[in-house]
Amino acid sequence: MELSIEGRGVCGLGRGRQFLAKKRYRQQFIDKLGIEAVGGTLNLSVEDVEKLDILHRSKGILIEGFVEDDIDYGDVKAFPAEIRNIPVAVLLPQRSCHEKVIELISNKLLRDELDLENGDTLNITVYLD
Repeated sequence: MELSIEGRGVCGLGRGRQFLAKKRYRQQFIDKLGIEAVGGTLNLSVEDVEKLDILHRSKGILIEGFVEDDIDYGDVKAFPAEIRNIPVAVLLPQRSCHEKVIELISNKLLRDELDLENGDTLNITVYLD
């Protein structure tokens, strides 16, 4: 099943890059999603609460959390997705301070590849199956 979601590019807290630098997350993204994430995450604000609910209720692919240096890195639910024919993954961290924001990773620097400015609108196709 495919889900089309529209979102606007927004600034994050800069923590995505720190999490993506963790080898245990990075290897799972490669093994489970086929994505060797570069850069940080691209944050998209999604206003359609119904579509966000569908994502949160869907099974997705579990990226398992771990403990490292006494820090608990939580589970992440992930979905293969696509933006303008670029393979990406939508990430829903178990612990997040964002209510209406989804995070995206890719093998490419998405802001550069998509020539994206904050506030620009993107359409994403998310694969739920």
